[in-house]
Amino acid sequence: MAAETTQTPRILFVDHVAQASGAELALLRLADALKGRAHLEVAFLQDGPMVARVRALGIRVHVVPMPAIVGRRMADISPVRDAVMLAPRVLAGVRAIARICRTNDLDIVYTNSEKAHVIGGLAARLSGRRWVAHVRTLFQPPHMPTRLRGAMRTFFALLRPGAIIANSQATRTALPWGASRTHIVPSGLTQPARASDFPSEVGPVLGLLGRLDATKGQDVAIRALPTIRKRFPTARLVIGGDAAHGDPTFAETLRPLADSLGVGDAVAFSGFVEDPLAFFRQSHIGLLTSVTSEGLGQVILEALSVGRPVIATACGGPEEILRGNQGGVLVRCGDPDDLARAVDDVMGDRERFESLGAAALLRAADFSVGASADKTLALLDSRPR
Repeated sequence: MAAETTQTPRILFVDHVAQASGAELALLRLADALKGRAHLEVAFLQDGPMVARVRALGIRVHVVPMPAIVGRRMADISPVRDAVMLAPRVLAGVRAIARICRTNDLDIVYTNSEKAHVIGGLAARLSGRRWVAHVRTLFQPPHMPTRLRGAMRTFFALLRPGAIIANSQATRTALPWGASRTHIVPSGLTQPARASDFPSEVGPVLGLLGRLDATKGQDVAIRALPTIRKRFPTARLVIGGDAAHGDPTFAETLRPLADSLGVGDAVAFSGFVEDPLAFFRQSHIGLLTSVTSEGLGQVILEALSVGRPVIATACGGPEEILRGNQGGVLVRCGDPDDLARAVDDVMGDRERFESLGAAALLRAADFSVGASADKTLALLDSRPR
């Protein structure tokens, strides 16, 4: 039987990744904002840096290792083959999560990632808890194969979450079911928006943060740099982030590309970035160069929050954040020439640059984690299903 209703919701967050990626950092900020208003526990399906970071907030963490599930790329998953091959391991993970819910008298299972939706959704059903799914990834290619999208549609239809949350309109639109039962709660920023000093070098320094993956378009920024440096000879591009899911294939092409274009000395790779806000404080402009649609584009918010104008591709979530020049400029996906023109537009006019910086702070203030927590709590009622 489900736990009885209590005044304070008792929530188990479930995420299959324990790395400091965008969705996990968004979860960390949300948990920090909610911890005084609800009883929170977190379950990760792997060990990793986020375990210590969540524990540092005073929140109990459970690690349920599922390497066979976590280590499999979404693009490689076959709904039929893997359902048979991985069924015993999935069932073991489901039972472990359900046991955590019963033992700790938790009444809501809140899932934060695609694989967590499956494991956590089944665990919620097994333990009689309410399931809330927070969708932060676009349910469409290349983020999710078409065959898997259909399987997820069936899964959600059969298990029927008590609530579905999307981080943007773009994410909600891409869901393979009607949008009427999906609520939009954008990721929130922990600290209030405030300006910070620009780096002392002439620059401009262009900051591009995200996992090193072909969909993120770091190569587009590198291809734009020769044109940018014709106008701004001291321009530099700083790329932050690790190789995607441990696959170095794309990342290994970036340095040779910069060298071949004659801008190798102007491109720096900072590796994993622990503090995104500190990263953008060392930039004059924040970039997002994704060549496919983004669910939200959390790095845009992080750059805006320190008063940095942003140049981002007009693909999904970034359009919702920056439409109407709200702190930045939108450019065409995969177009280095358009990116170079936008840098010229922003940096070539001091008044324009300062105006966008001021607008950046105002726009960032619209995305407070307090507002996200309020909206989330309104959905996370603890009534038994």
